[in-house]
Amino acid sequence: MSQPNAQAQVQHPQPSVGSIAAHRPHTVAGVVSDLEPDIDADLDGYEESPADGATPLPQGRFLDRERSWLAFNERVLELAEDPATPLLERANFLAIFASNLDEFFMVRVAGLKRRIATGVATRSASGLQPREVLEMIWARSRELMARHAACYHEDVAPALAEEGIHLVRWNELTEKEQARLFTLFRHQIFPVLTPLAVDPAHPSRTSPACP
Repeated sequence: MSQPNAQAQVQHPQPSVGSIAAHRPHTVAGVVSDLEPDIDADLDGYEESPADGATPLPQGRFLDRERSWLAFNERVLELAEDPATPLLERANFLAIFASNLDEFFMVRVAGLKRRIATGVATRSASGLQPREVLEMIWARSRELMARHAACYHEDVAPALAEEGIHLVRWNELTEKEQARLFTLFRHQIFPVLTPLAVDPAHPSRTSPACP
């Protein structure tokens, strides 16, 4: 029986062009699979085991995602509150803050409430239950919304009025102004509105985004 050729080389599969490893310089083909991260891995249940004799890490060592997001939106509000920011930019930042908060409640808060309703009340990486996260969101959001309202009514709106820019209600317009706006709505806005049907299968249809 012939002996196997000791000089034969094992042909390892080369990484595919679309893989991360294919773009690494001097990649060893045999260890490609060990280097590529499992992008689809579920990290929610990941627990880091401390080394023997090491002090266990505190459970609340991670930042809460919702708290971090609210802190980011607070920075947007601070730009609106800053007197050094140009006036129209301050008004723009107020609008961005409100739009961000609307989307946050439509997506993140709605998701937390669904988790509570379905009984999926697992703790987040920060160690908080969904209900605890909601309570934190309510308290923090009320503070930010109060600052937003105060910034507009006490600072930005009066400054805009001094520059001749006013936000008025429909009944405060003249008949000529109302007619002009009605024509604008009829010719430019109404034709692009998309109707949403309400039927027994969809009894509470809502707009896909806030106006």
